[in-house]
Amino acid sequence: MIQFKNQKYRFKEIRNRILKTTFTIMFIALMGGILIPYFTSDEAKEFLSLMPFILLISLFPLAFGLYVGLKRQKKIFESYILTIDNECLIREQHNTPIIKILFSEIKKITKSRTGEFTIMGAKPSSIILIPNQLEDIEHFEKLLAGATNVPIHTIKTIIQNLILLLTLLTVMFMDLLYVSKNKLLISISGIWLIIISTLSFINVQKNKNIDKRTKSLSYSSIVLLIIVLSIMIVKLIKT
Repeated sequence: MIQFKNQKYRFKEIRNRILKTTFTIMFIALMGGILIPYFTSDEAKEFLSLMPFILLISLFPLAFGLYVGLKRQKKIFESYILTIDNECLIREQHNTPIIKILFSEIKKITKSRTGEFTIMGAKPSSIILIPNQLEDIEHFEKLLAGATNVPIHTIKTIIQNLILLLTLLTVMFMDLLYVSKNKLLISISGIWLIIISTLSFINVQKNKNIDKRTKSLSYSSIVLLIIVLSIMIVKLIKT
């Protein structure tokens, strides 16, 4: 039995990635929140005069949420343990279900350009994600190759870029839902938000690589669904 853990000092790479993604999304949301009303509202100047107060009110909860989220992610990152024995691969992590995949049940192994591995088992929920911050990852790769006949495919990081694109589109449609007076745009925005929120909630609940705290927080998306549906219906009736 051989165990691998994450290199704790490399959490800064995860932190920087989270901060970069968060600030990018916040910037796009801010620009959308300013520019869309500016070009669509008759009271643009009044709206812009309120922006500093809106930003000030929003800044503190966003900063606190980011701080708490990073602290939780650090604990999860540092608790990561990957075990290889004669028959299976086991992933253990703070506040998440233990994932065990028999080598005989491995269906697919992929490796990203940046070195992360994804190992898929017989069940859709049996997926082990292996970060490139894993200690002695070259040795792990050799052990994995010797334990199974499933080839390791190298893929591009297109999924990460796709997730970012979908997030940006969601932010854009959220802005459009609030400020647009066009029925078609309101309908498209509302339907998009409902579909994305529903799929995201289902994915979070089924994903064994996501901690219990995040799964509990994801129930707030149900409130978001109700709000989006209410706004869409009201605006469609009034427009």
